[in-house]
Amino acid sequence: MNSKKADILLIFAAFVGGAGFIGMKYLLEAGYNTFQTIYGRFFVASVFMAIVFKNNLKGITKNDIKGGFITGVFLFGLFFFMVVGLKYTTASVNAFLTNVSSVIVPFICWIFFNDKPKFYSFLAGFVTVLGVWFLSFDGNFDFGFGAFMSLIASFSFAFQIVFIERFVKNTNPVNLAIIENLTVFILAFLVSFIMGEKLPTLKKRVFLYF
Repeated sequence: MNSKKADILLIFAAFVGGAGFIGMKYLLEAGYNTFQTIYGRFFVASVFMAIVFKNNLKGITKNDIKGGFITGVFLFGLFFFMVVGLKYTTASVNAFLTNVSSVIVPFICWIFFNDKPKFYSFLAGFVTVLGVWFLSFDGNFDFGFGAFMSLIASFSFAFQIVFIERFVKNTNPVNLAIIENLTVFILAFLVSFIMGEKLPTLKKRVFLYF
């Protein structure tokens, strides 16, 4: 893949990720709880990817499963804390604090893998957060429970990014993503089941937000 195509895919990923904050906020306001929102979205994602990339699944390996499971656990943590945070704060505060992960990643690599980042990595991370701050806020910032949950989500997001970078070198990226999505769906569904939550009624008008 050339750098131009990679840049386009990254921009598209950023667009989809940003739209996800709005979608989750809408689902919560529509009456779906935290775990229903998570496992609903990842069930749809798992089925969609399994259908589109069904030929890839024939060659799935243990490394694909291992990598997908570990990154899936961190991705579950990201969405769990992010959705909880959205219930108690605004989408802009939630988005800002989740993007603090761009600053956390270099420190995780340094502390856990002795991979000391270059200066521009730190600078780029801080510039990113600064940019999100100016784009997201009107001058009011209340660091309450929702903001704290959003910050925890950013740590989980950072670990997920680090481990994806570690695993993707020796796995099929598509298979890893499918197992990752499936892991999040299963974890969220199990927690919801243990808590005695009933299966939600799917409303046509909110289906697209999943």
